[in-house]
Amino acid sequence: MKGRRYFVILALSIVGGVVTGLAFAATGSGSLFLPVIIMPLSLITIGVYGSVCGIIISPVAYWCLRDKKLSKVVPIIYLSVIVATWISNIIWVRIEPNVVAFYPVLTMMIITIIALLVARFFGQRTNVD
Repeated sequence: MKGRRYFVILALSIVGGVVTGLAFAATGSGSLFLPVIIMPLSLITIGVYGSVCGIIISPVAYWCLRDKKLSKVVPIIYLSVIVATWISNIIWVRIEPNVVAFYPVLTMMIITIIALLVARFFGQRTNVD
């Protein structure tokens, strides 16, 4: 059961990485611009980088979510990271319009880890075998 739960959390981490990448692309100019996310090269880049970031985050996600009720915690984490991504893009565009994408991505990963830690310490526990 624990092995299956790890793969569920790994899949949720990868999906979360791709969703965060879509949010990053859609709000990269500091405002909401949806046509960017349907460009073929954007989708490939978002898929690759989002998956890699999801895999990198997955051990922390498993540690934080292994005994949590995923149906309640995961939507809150996704929503908070998407909103934080939009806000961080607004800030990064104002600080440096030509900023390298590494810094916003690093910021999003740190925000994701913070959201996972909050879920770890304050999320509802469940009985997981």
